[in-house]
Amino acid sequence: MSEYSALERIRTISDFPTLQRFASVLWKQDNSYHGASIMVGAGFSRCSSTTGDVNKKLPLWFNFSSTLQKELGTQGGLDPLRIAEEYTAYFGRQALNELIKKEINDASWEPGELHHSLLRLPWTEVLTTNWDTLLERASEKIHETFYSVVHQQEDLSHACSPRIVKLHGTLNVTNDLTFTQEDYRTYPVRHAAFVNFARQVFIENELCLVGFSGDDPNFLQWAGWVRDHLSTSARRIYLVGALDLNAAKRKYLESINIAPIDLAMLVAEYDDPDLKHKKATELFLSALHELKPKPRWEWSPSLSIREKSFEAQLKALKKDREDYPGWIICPSHHRFLMHSRIGHEMINKNFITSLSLDQRAELLYEVAWCYNVSFNVAPEWLASEMLTISNPSKPNVLTKKQQLEIAVYVLKITRWYGEESSTFKNLAKSIIEENVKFWPECEEFLVFHDANEAKLNLNYSELEMLLPKIKATSLDSKIKKSALCGELGLFDEGERLLSDARRYLLDKYRGDKHSVYLLSRLSMVDSLLGSMERKLTDTIFLGEVARIRKCDLWQHIDSIRNRVQKTIETQESHTGIEVLFEPGTYKDNSAKQSISNEVHPFVVFEEMTSEIGIPVRWDNINFMVDVAAKLLQLEEISFHHRLYLTVLTAKSETDSNLEKTLSRVQLARVPNEECEKLIEWCIEAVSFWTQKASDNSGASGITALTKIRVLVEILARLSVRAPLTKAKEIFRLAVSWGHENTFRHIWLRKSLGHLINYSLKSIPSSAQHELLLDALKFPLSSEIDRSDSANSFEWPNPVIRGELDRIENAELDHRIDQIIDTVSPNSDTSRFAIERLLPLLECNYLKEKEKEKLRIHLWGHSVPIKGLPKTGLLNWVTLKLPSNNPNDLISKFKEYVFNTETSDFFDVARLLDIINCQNAGISPSQEEALNCFKTLTGWSFKVEDSHELNFFNNNSELVGKHVSEALSRCIVPALAKNDLDKCNYLKIKNFIEQNQQSQALLSLPYFAQNVADLEGDLEKVLREYIHSSDSGKVSNAAFATLEWRKLYQCESNDKLIATLITMVTLNRESSAVSVLWSINELLRYSYLQDHQINLLKEVMPTVFDNSNYNVERRTKNELANVSLLRSEVVRLAKSLNDVKSHKELERVLTEAKVDPLPEVRFATF
Repeated sequence: MSEYSALERIRTISDFPTLQRFASVLWKQDNSYHGASIMVGAGFSRCSSTTGDVNKKLPLWFNFSSTLQKELGTQGGLDPLRIAEEYTAYFGRQALNELIKKEINDASWEPGELHHSLLRLPWTEVLTTNWDTLLERASEKIHETFYSVVHQQEDLSHACSPRIVKLHGTLNVTNDLTFTQEDYRTYPVRHAAFVNFARQVFIENELCLVGFSGDDPNFLQWAGWVRDHLSTSARRIYLVGALDLNAAKRKYLESINIAPIDLAMLVAEYDDPDLKHKKATELFLSALHELKPKPRWEWSPSLSIREKSFEAQLKALKKDREDYPGWIICPSHHRFLMHSRIGHEMINKNFITSLSLDQRAELLYEVAWCYNVSFNVAPEWLASEMLTISNPSKPNVLTKKQQLEIAVYVLKITRWYGEESSTFKNLAKSIIEENVKFWPECEEFLVFHDANEAKLNLNYSELEMLLPKIKATSLDSKIKKSALCGELGLFDEGERLLSDARRYLLDKYRGDKHSVYLLSRLSMVDSLLGSMERKLTDTIFLGEVARIRKCDLWQHIDSIRNRVQKTIETQESHTGIEVLFEPGTYKDNSAKQSISNEVHPFVVFEEMTSEIGIPVRWDNINFMVDVAAKLLQLEEISFHHRLYLTVLTAKSETDSNLEKTLSRVQLARVPNEECEKLIEWCIEAVSFWTQKASDNSGASGITALTKIRVLVEILARLSVRAPLTKAKEIFRLAVSWGHENTFRHIWLRKSLGHLINYSLKSIPSSAQHELLLDALKFPLSSEIDRSDSANSFEWPNPVIRGELDRIENAELDHRIDQIIDTVSPNSDTSRFAIERLLPLLECNYLKEKEKEKLRIHLWGHSVPIKGLPKTGLLNWVTLKLPSNNPNDLISKFKEYVFNTETSDFFDVARLLDIINCQNAGISPSQEEALNCFKTLTGWSFKVEDSHELNFFNNNSELVGKHVSEALSRCIVPALAKNDLDKCNYLKIKNFIEQNQQSQALLSLPYFAQNVADLEGDLEKVLREYIHSSDSGKVSNAAFATLEWRKLYQCESNDKLIATLITMVTLNRESSAVSVLWSINELLRYSYLQDHQINLLKEVMPTVFDNSNYNVERRTKNELANVSLLRSEVVRLAKSLNDVKSHKELERVLTEAKVDPLPEVRFATF
C-alpha cells in the first residue's frame, strides 16, 4: 500500500481532521507546541513484530489473564490486574516474572517494518508500557534520529531527548515489571520520577496512543492519572487504531479529553483482528509520513510550464511567487531555473501585444518579479512594455503597489542599458515619485538607486549627501545602508545598523523558526557581523540550519565565485590555436561561440553587493574582493565598470588589479570622452577623501588613505589620455596636493610621484616651461622630512627639462634661492635640489650669482678639492656643477673612476659613472682604458649571486649589463690602435658568449675598423644575433650595426643594414623598436641608399596601421612595446617625409598627433 493511497483512503474518515491536526503538531508546523509524543502499547508489538513461527503471536492482556487463571484453577471475566495480584499472592513474585518471560520469549521476536516506520517520525519522546525490547532494537537501525533508552527512573537524568522510556520495566533488564493491581496502586509513589516525567510530557506535547484498546488496563490507568494530576493542564490525548467505537464510547473518550482516530471502517474487510490492527497502524503511520509538510526552503520553481496553456502558465508563475520562501538571496540554481523556464513564446513582443491589457499586466508583473528575484535583466523592449502597465494613474488588474514594484524593477536595471538608459530611468523615476503615496517604502528605493549610482560613478560627495536620507526602517534597508556606510569608511555606523537588525531578527526568529525570510537575513547579518568583529557570534548554531535551508551567506559567495571562475575558463577556451594531430592542421578557438542562459556574473555581483548589501571589503576584511578581482579578467565588462571594480579591490598603487584595468594599452582603447569624464570623477573623489583624511570626520583614516593612494594612481594613469590643457591642470593639481600634510604620508608618495610624472609626460617639452615655477615650488624632500632621511627618497621630485628662457619674476628668483639653500656639502639629501637645478644649469637658465651661490654651498669658499663630494647622485653629475677648480675635479674624478686597483671597482655606481663619462666629456687615457679593459673583460658571471636578495642592486646580472655598457661606451673607444687587435677582439667575443651579455656587441666594430680581417667574422656574429629569437640580442645587434656604420662603410655592414630593413618589412614587432630607432639614425646620418628609403616609405604606413592597440592579437611582449613601436614608426615616418613628402606618411603623422598615448603624440616634437 503506497503512502499516497494510504492518505487518500484516510481522508474519507470522519476523524481525518483530527489526524491532520495531530500531524501538524508532530511536524511542528505550529510554534505553540513543543511537538508530539507517543505511547506504545502491547497491541503494536503483537501486530508489528515477527518470529520464526508464523503461528505465534505476542500475548495481550486477555492472553495473560487466561494463562494465569488456568494455573490458578479459576475462570471468569475478572479484572486482569486482580488476577495477576492473586497469582502473585499464591505463587510469589518470582513465579509471575518467570511466567511473563516464558510467555513473551523476547529473544525470539524481531522488530518489524512498522517499528522502523514509527521511529522515523519526529517524536519528542516515545513512551511504552511494553516489557519487550523491540523498540530499543529497532532504534539501533534508525539513523534519521538517535534515541536514548530509559529503562529505570535513574536513567532520566542523563538520557537526552528523544527517548524511549520503558514505563513498566524491561524483561531481563529491570527487576520489577508493573503488572499487578498493587503495582498500579503504588506506581505513583514507587515510580514518582516516571510519573513526573509523563506529566511533563503530557503538558508540553500532544500524546498519541498506539497499540491500546479502549479497555486496555494500561490505557485506563494512565488516562486516570492524567485526569487526576493534570486536570485541564494536559493537552489532548489521541487514541489511534481500529477502535470500532460506538457513539457512547466515543462520547465517553471525548469527555476524558481523549480524541479518538478510529480507522475501523478502512480495515473492516479484514476478519483477522491482528491483521486488522496491523493494517490500521500501517495506514496511520503512512498518513503521518505523507502529511509531512514540504519545507519552505525546498521550494523550487515550476519547470514543466512551457507546454501548458497561457492561463495555466500564468497560474504556475503566480503560485511560484506566492510560495517563494523569502530568501534575501535566491539560491543560484533556483535563479537559473526561474529565468530560463519562461519560454521565448511568452517573452515575445508579438505575443505580449496580442494579450488583453489585464493579461499583459498580470504576465509582466510575474515576469518582473521572477527577473528581479533571479537577478535577470529584462531586454529594453520588455522594460518598455513593463513601464506601459506600471503607472497607477492608468489602472489595470494589478494593485497600485504591484504596478510600482514593476517601475522599481525597471529603474534598478536601467544601469545595464546603453544610450537609452536615461529615457527609461527618467520615466520610471517619474512614475515612482508621482505615486509614492501608494507604496511609501519605494521612496527609500529612489534614494538607494541614486546612492548606488553615485557609488558606481565614484561620486562619494553625492553618496555622503544621500546617506542621511535613508531612514533604514526595514531590515533590508538597514543591511543596504550598512554597506553604503562601509563605502564611506563609516564602519562603526554600519556595524550599529547590522547589530540593530540582528537584535530584531533574533527576537522574531525565536518566535518563528520556520521562517526562511527571517533566517536568511539573520544568517547574513550574523555572518557579516561575525567577520567584522573577528569572532564567532552567539548564533553560531545558525550555521548548519542556514546551510540546510539555503540561507548561508558563504554558500552564496562561493556560488558567485565559482560562476566567475567558470566564465573565465570558458573565455580562455575561446582563445589561442590548438594544434591537431594531422600535420599542418589546427583549430582556431577564437571562432568558438558559446550560448548561455545564465545571468552575467558581474550583474549577479552587483545585485549581491549593491541591491542586497554584501560589502566587497569592510575595513581590512575581504568579503568579495577576490570575486571582484576575478571579474576584471572578463573581457566584456565595460571600462567604466572595470574602473569601479578596481577601486573596490585595489589597496595600493602597486596592486596587480590596476595593471589588469589600467595598462597603457587598455587605456589607449578607451574613447576620449569617457577618459575625460573619468578624470573628473577621480579628481573629485581624491578631493573628497583628502578632506576626510584631514578633518577626521568619522571615516576610517586607513580607508581614506587607501582610497587616495589608489585613486591618485588611477588618475595618474588616466592623465596620459588628458588633452594638453587638462594635463597642465592635473600637473598643477598634483603639485598643489604636495603642499598638503595628507599627501606627505608615506603611503601616498609613490602614487603622487606617478601623477606628477605621468601628467608631465602628457605635456610636450615645448610647453613645459609654463610649469617651471609650479614644479620648483613643490616642496623638496628635505623641506618636509628633516628628521627622516630614510623616507626622503620616496618623495616626488618634479623636474622640468628642455629649452627655458629666464624671465624676471621675484617669486621665481626667491624659490631658486630657497632650493640652493637646501644644498649642503657631503649630504645625500642634496640630490633633490641638484636634480631640479641641473636642467637649469644645462640650459644656462641660472644667473651667475645663483651659480656662485650653488658653488659655495657645494664646496665652500675657495677650498681646495680633496675628493669628490657626496651629493646622493652619481659622481659624474658633479662635473656638471659649479666648482672651485674644474680641472682638479676632473682629475679627482678620473682617479676615482678608472682606478682598477680598488676592491669595489665593480660597484654598480662606479660602473654607471664609467658609462656616463661621455655625457660629461670625459675619456680615459689609453693606459687607463687598457687597464680597465683587462679588468672588465676578466669579469665573469657568478650564478650564486643571481638569485640572492641584494638590496643594493650589485647582483651579477646587473653588474654584467653595466660592464658591457662600460666597455662599449667608454673603454673600447678610448683604446690605442695597437690594442684594438684580434686578441682583444676575441676577449670581447668570449666575454659576450660566457656571460650572455650582448650589450658588449657595440664594442666589436672598433676592432673591425682597425683590423679589416675581422669584418667577415663580425658580420657573421651580428647576423646571428639579428636573427635571434631574443629581442634583447636583436636590439643590441642593431645598435652595433649602427655603430659600425658610423665608424666607416663597408660591404659587410651594408649587408646588415639591408637585413635590418628587411626585418622592418616583415614586421617583427618584439624587437622592432630598436631596429626602427637604428634605421632612423642611419637615415639621419644619410647612410641609407635611395631604394632602401623608397622601400621604407612604402612599408612604414602598413607597420603603423598594424601596430594598433588591438589587445587580442598581441603577445604580452608586443603589448608592452606597442606604443614605443608606434612612436618609433612615427619618428621614422617624419624623417622619411622630410626627405621627400609622401601622402601615406603624411597620414601617419596626422593620425599620430591625435594618438591616445603621449609618447606617440609627441614623437616628432
